[in-house]
Amino acid sequence: MRYLMLAIFLFAPSAYAAPLQEVPEGNYDLVAVEVVHTPENVVVGDEVVFANHLTNQGTDAIPPRTYRVDFYVDGERVSFDHGTGGLESGGTSTYSKAEGYYHFKPTEPGTYTYRWILDKEDNLPETDETNNVIEGTIVVAERSAEHDKLLDQLELIGRNMVDGRYPPELELGPFSTHKELQWFTDLFDDITVEVDPFESLTHRESAPPREKAIYRLFFKYTGDSKWSELFVRYFDGKEWAKQATREFDGANKVEMTVKLAHDEQAGTFRIVSNGISSSRPNEMGWLGVQLTGGEVEGGVDRTAVVHRVKDGSPAQEAGFEPGDILFTLAEKPIISRLQLGFLLDRIKPGTEVAFGLVRNGVQMEKTVQLGTQPAPNYSAD
Repeated sequence: MRYLMLAIFLFAPSAYAAPLQEVPEGNYDLVAVEVVHTPENVVVGDEVVFANHLTNQGTDAIPPRTYRVDFYVDGERVSFDHGTGGLESGGTSTYSKAEGYYHFKPTEPGTYTYRWILDKEDNLPETDETNNVIEGTIVVAERSAEHDKLLDQLELIGRNMVDGRYPPELELGPFSTHKELQWFTDLFDDITVEVDPFESLTHRESAPPREKAIYRLFFKYTGDSKWSELFVRYFDGKEWAKQATREFDGANKVEMTVKLAHDEQAGTFRIVSNGISSSRPNEMGWLGVQLTGGEVEGGVDRTAVVHRVKDGSPAQEAGFEPGDILFTLAEKPIISRLQLGFLLDRIKPGTEVAFGLVRNGVQMEKTVQLGTQPAPNYSAD
């Protein structure tokens, strides 16, 4: 089976539109497939994000920068991409508005009309020029007191989570969530909490019927210290940590996101998933293991257990084996797979780091020289 690669492009502001490239002869057919938006039920003040799906139904690959994408709400262009990528025959892409600029944030209730246009200049000769536009409407409801009360409740839950207090109406979900958040708040000691209504169709289909909506809690670091400085401090000023930070950008945007599903009938919340994001180096360190875990077994915390060691990986060269329990990275406790991946992604290839691990009840240490993250392989036989 061959898996379809889904490329995600973010609209970015640009004062200059590069000229479109000349198109070689070929069989091309861009098709605007679908426009969806989150949250699904919009009220005044929501930040609405549109995700626009397209495909190439022609028999030839479409070269990059040969068409443009424009998105309008009530006749005003609110997002665009003038540097589009190539698209293989049968390939699918998703264009979505980036955070910050070009968010559609309605200030008045009512019905708004949107229009998504592919290749407005008709630079790309297509076998069918009639399937490049999708039009539709989005209904924005008045903001209710109940809606604001719910968001205030979620923000309060978020602040309690930062302080290590979990209210009874919050089902903790994944075993490591509270430990990850505690690690995050210990490292980033100046944190704000923001709530975002975010309805995910994937999670809605797998969630219990009474859970009508999914919300995101953003725990954002807002302190004065740069993330790169905190990274060095976290690893006790090690020289390799200083080296790793030289390719970080200067942004302090570091955030942990927790998704919560709301059971409207019971008035409870369930943690669906969580993640951590920030700037990364241009190259990311690669260990080469697949991890399982997230439970305590026989009094042993099996948070990060090696399930598989990839052939030719730094972990294989260092002698890692399936079943190894990883508990420290450079003498720092590993409290979850998410935390470990977050840190490894920010260590440069070629760096030697020590892992503490337990194998068959015996504690040992393995020193690994991290490799370069290989390109993802989206195909399978």
